[in-house]
Amino acid sequence: MRRKRILLPVIAVSMLLGVGSLAACGEDSLSEDDVINMGFDVAVVFDFAGGTADDKPETKIRVSEGSYVPEPGNFGLTAPVRSDYSLKCYRVAELDEDGKVKKDEGGNAVLGREWDFQTDKATEDTVLYAEWWKNFEMVLHYGENLEHTKKVSVPRTRDGEETQIAAASARVTGFTFIDYYRDKDFTETERVEFPAKLAFSDEKPVIDIYSDSLEGTYQLIRKAEDFLNFAFSESTNIYMMADVDMTSVYESKKTVMFPASYKGKFVGRGYKISNLEIERTVSGVTDSYFGLFKTLDDGAEITNLTFENATIRATLNSASVSEYCVGLLAGLVRGGAKLEGVNVTGTVDYTMAINYDSEKITIGGIYGSSLDGAVINSCKGDVSYIRSMPVYTQDEKYAVYVKYTQDGEGNLTIGDVYGLTEKNASGSYSSKNLRSVKKNDDGSWTLETRREVYTVTVGASGAVATATVVLKTE
Repeated sequence: MRRKRILLPVIAVSMLLGVGSLAACGEDSLSEDDVINMGFDVAVVFDFAGGTADDKPETKIRVSEGSYVPEPGNFGLTAPVRSDYSLKCYRVAELDEDGKVKKDEGGNAVLGREWDFQTDKATEDTVLYAEWWKNFEMVLHYGENLEHTKKVSVPRTRDGEETQIAAASARVTGFTFIDYYRDKDFTETERVEFPAKLAFSDEKPVIDIYSDSLEGTYQLIRKAEDFLNFAFSESTNIYMMADVDMTSVYESKKTVMFPASYKGKFVGRGYKISNLEIERTVSGVTDSYFGLFKTLDDGAEITNLTFENATIRATLNSASVSEYCVGLLAGLVRGGAKLEGVNVTGTVDYTMAINYDSEKITIGGIYGSSLDGAVINSCKGDVSYIRSMPVYTQDEKYAVYVKYTQDGEGNLTIGDVYGLTEKNASGSYSSKNLRSVKKNDDGSWTLETRREVYTVTVGASGAVATATVVLKTE
């Protein structure tokens, strides 16, 4: 009759041990008699006592008499696992005269001392029983009215101490966890931060943790720098946890970008974002909206939020756009978008394309335009504009492009000069390719092309702006 065949990863293992040899049971290779004849004459059985290794309840190896025994998990032997338990140690089972494990009246193995893999040597056939710690358990309560629970099994060390609970273990897919507490009233002094140890004990093996949580995936904003920790996309949900001042971000030479189009949820909870700055370049004949968001699309919800002293700087590159719509928060609010309790203060600073008709720019406060189906309730805006326009010379030979502001009575204040056009033979205006624009001490401007130098003066009286352009000659 053919005897059971046994694998021998063991000779290499024994060389590493340097203290005898062992063999593990398996398929093919040498028979057990062959292994015994090679000097592996002591059988060691690991009974995993409710656990498994490689889906088997026990592992049998052979070692030479007087050699050390490798612990499962080392030298090619698979460590055992048991759901909701942690390995404590292995204990020596008492054997009867036939080499079988003795049982007590309850049918349990009679166990003796703990086996020390560092010092104990096998001198006779041995059965080692795994002894397990029952894991501790954290019960996480979350969701609306704390209606959901998640049980987290907390492994223990060989000494029975709790291990640290990872932050990932205190999360559930589809929910955002804000803070964790030891009491359901969310008392601040009872707040827990993960990763954490919760001070379990055998007298207190189960601990309840309660979380202030949201259904859905949100980015939590507690400080300005939190905006740097994720890619802000059109569908990112934001949940404000505090007032934030963006100044610290810009002082560190970093930039925060808002998506051009937005359809996520921005939950303000009464907080404010101060000193936000966004740069926009608006190009192409269909790119006609600009603001902190260019468009708020179907599904977008911004609620109970204040943008304080926000600044949007936009460059309108195309002279072919049929109409631009400008708002500090958004150029366009589409049907299905919702704004409620949103307050906006700040400045829109835009530079118009040369030869673009400024009459085709629709200027709003919070938003430039809205479509049917948009829901806008209890929103306020206090927005100032730094606009741009052409100012023509008296003979209309030149048009000087300037930035300006206008007060409530229509009075103009002229700002920087940024462009110059000249009327051509067809009656239209051609743009000058300026290489430099410099403001002089007397308030005039020097504009240089590759071959020409112009002195430009622009002023305003009330709502009327005037310009003079002088081409310098040798």
